[in-house]
Amino acid sequence: MSQLQKLTQQINEEIDHMIQIASSQSEETIERKPSEEAWSIKEILCHAEEASLYWVNEVLAVVKKNSEVWGRTLADENRLAGVARSKEMTMEKILRDLEKVKPYIANTLSTLNEEELYVEAPSRNPKFGTRSMAFVLEHFMVEHLHNHVKQMERNIS
Repeated sequence: MSQLQKLTQQINEEIDHMIQIASSQSEETIERKPSEEAWSIKEILCHAEEASLYWVNEVLAVVKKNSEVWGRTLADENRLAGVARSKEMTMEKILRDLEKVKPYIANTLSTLNEEELYVEAPSRNPKFGTRSMAFVLEHFMVEHLHNHVKQMERNIS
């Protein structure tokens, strides 16, 4: 299995895990915020959809469109808009949209070759410096989604 196939599989598994967790919860549990600062499961799911599309497109922009930088800060308005839109969406729509992310990511990543995973570019966030696109996919997609799965599990418990 290639590294691209492995990353695609890991991303899909994390998204599937999120969908499975959310599908088995009551509306009350989905909407509950464990604290003022913490996100509800519904907000996490909307963020996961927005972030997944964002990061795969950032990788594509660097590799195929010769973008010189990648990334964003925590204050990025689109990142926060993904969370805010959860208020106006039904769980059915959120889960359907998140399910649609998987083939989009698979199709997008299938346009890359293994060498392109190791193209490096600097991050807009100086904390990350210059990194490969493999790092972006592993850290900002696989690990990021996994961390949100754990956050959802904490929200439930």
